[in-house]
Amino acid sequence: MRAGFDDVGYAEILARVPERDLPAYQALYRAVEFHDRGEIDAAISQYRVAINMTNDLASAWLNLGLALAMLDREDEAIDAYKVVIKLPNALPIEVASAYCNHGHLVQTRAGEDYALLAEGISLFQRGLERVPDHSTCLYNFGLGMEKLGRYPEAKNLYTRAVGLDPFMGNAHLNLGNIAFRQANWTEGILCYERAHQSPDADQRLLTVSSFMLGQLHRHGIGNVRKAVEYYKRSYDTDNTYKDALCAILQSLRSLCLWEGWESLEPRVASAIMDQVSSGKEPGPQSPYETRLTGELKPSQHLGLARLASQQFDRVERLPLPEDHTRRLSFRQGEALGQGRGLQQDSISFDEWLRRQGIEAGDGNGEEAGPRGGASVRRRAAAGGGLVVAYWSYDYRDHAMGHLTRGLFCSHQAHNRVFAVAASYGHDDGSPVRRSAENCAGKFLDVSLAGHAESAKAVAAERPEIFVDLMGHTTGARPGIPALKPAPVVASYLGFPGTVGAEYTDYTIADRTTVPPELANVGFSEKMVYLPHSYQVNNYNVSYGFCPGGEGLGECQASVRQDFWPV
Repeated sequence: MRAGFDDVGYAEILARVPERDLPAYQALYRAVEFHDRGEIDAAISQYRVAINMTNDLASAWLNLGLALAMLDREDEAIDAYKVVIKLPNALPIEVASAYCNHGHLVQTRAGEDYALLAEGISLFQRGLERVPDHSTCLYNFGLGMEKLGRYPEAKNLYTRAVGLDPFMGNAHLNLGNIAFRQANWTEGILCYERAHQSPDADQRLLTVSSFMLGQLHRHGIGNVRKAVEYYKRSYDTDNTYKDALCAILQSLRSLCLWEGWESLEPRVASAIMDQVSSGKEPGPQSPYETRLTGELKPSQHLGLARLASQQFDRVERLPLPEDHTRRLSFRQGEALGQGRGLQQDSISFDEWLRRQGIEAGDGNGEEAGPRGGASVRRRAAAGGGLVVAYWSYDYRDHAMGHLTRGLFCSHQAHNRVFAVAASYGHDDGSPVRRSAENCAGKFLDVSLAGHAESAKAVAAERPEIFVDLMGHTTGARPGIPALKPAPVVASYLGFPGTVGAEYTDYTIADRTTVPPELANVGFSEKMVYLPHSYQVNNYNVSYGFCPGGEGLGECQASVRQDFWPV
């Protein structure tokens, strides 16, 4: 937030300024004019002239910080904001704005560094202590809470911000994103439309709000044709926005609309290759949306996944009890969390278990014999079994929910694995959701918890293995597996591609989905091969045939409803 002048405001200010300070304010006014015209170097020069004349001119220090930040001179900008905060004659709004701008710089640097995010949040809180209705401070505070995964609190802060400034388009956009996560489709549409219609909406906001309307219609409501309209609007607004182009390709494929396909797929491949070459961070769904793009090489898919995951690789890992981290060991004493890189000798699932010191066991609750000095703790309350946490957004009437019904029922029947189903998605009240809650050894609903709180809740169950069922799919929260709430993190089922992250140790697949020659060049994780097919399912469900006559239409509608989420 910058201190500026309008014609009336400037005249009023000059009328109140002591004569000795007039030259400083005149220099400040010239600086603001340069600033407004985008002549930042000239503005910085004039701000310094004003400060040299009157060293306690808070508005000059505040604007100097903003100008320096625009040139990426962030340390100098922070120093300027600190001066404003210490000036005894600074107005509350100037001090609040200095805290806000300082916090914004810290937050921008933070990425997914939770300690820095917390530092930024503390600065926003100090700003709001000075001016409780500071809309920009509220928005930035909300952004920090959203990055921490604390969505209810973020929603409250964004709502307060738009209550003060109804045209704050980015706040409406973020409110739409939270509504999307909470499966509130109607609210999400309203928020995205408000963002798009905001009077100060720039090209980015117009592009992203249109794209997110497409995402909501495609992944939420299930209207793929309507989604394509919004994706095209997004791409027409900015034809460099690769996520929209990728989404158009995947949506047309799902609709079996092949007209123009031959020209569209090479454009997507070219855009992704450019992105990988440039090293720019892609949208969160790009690795998923481009997975079936045949013109991309495995190494390019890997490069894209690494770019999407790199910010989370910097997250500090969750500290685990020493005895917990020693339960599993790699062969030849290799330390947990190491040994990543391209897998040269892919292994079977049984062999993988043996390398971790895990024997098949007979389900009687005894520990397996040690291998490499490690043993596996058994969950006595469950009658024995390896503790595995499965992490997903989709324990609901969704393809993942249907597939994992068989997974949890099988674990329960054989009593060799104590399955913890950790859910952060919404409860749709469906039989699929109830099945997950009833069949898993323990069901954790962390939908209202932040990233750190969710990871701690999972780690409290002391799982040996954390299985991420999401990868780079819609609704993923990579900040959780990045915290490593278990000694071993594996990717499975939802995204049969590479996560490209340092925090993911294994991908669980089969030799058809990921041939060994592909694993060697296109995956950052080690490969674990399941026999036959990697895709678990519910094999005890049988479906009858729809009868003819009057009941046919109702039966067909029921069948379509069962299959639409897939």
